[in-house]
Amino acid sequence: MGFVIIHVARLLTPPRLPHSRHARPQAPEVERCPLKTHPSDNKNNPQLAYSTAADVWSIGILAYELMVGFPPVLGEPTAANANCPSAPSISFPASISSIARDFVTQALALRPEDRPTVHQLRAHPWMAPAVAAAAGGVTRS
Repeated sequence: MGFVIIHVARLLTPPRLPHSRHARPQAPEVERCPLKTHPSDNKNNPQLAYSTAADVWSIGILAYELMVGFPPVLGEPTAANANCPSAPSISFPASISSIARDFVTQALALRPEDRPTVHQLRAHPWMAPAVAAAAGGVTRS
């Protein structure tokens, strides 16, 4: 009986095909950080710091995946993204509402300072029905 050795990183990292632009769950500022061997590594380097904006990126990826079924394919930023000029162009199926597209596009701004805060996302019009239902104690069965 033989054993198969599986590299853990391969299990945790989604496959990327050559030339694939599927977004990864990590924000761009997280991806540029080198791997750490100790918790204190790179703590004194402000160039490698990231904030809760990385969590907002993950919310955008997750929202897209829940609506569409797979990660978004990110293109270069375009002038068409008036609400967030540093947001990459993202292809959405026709069934996704413009307000949901706006939510995801804002959350996936390439520059962390251009992303909304979690509180701003919560106040986004796309979230209004869910926030109102939660505030009123309404549950779905």
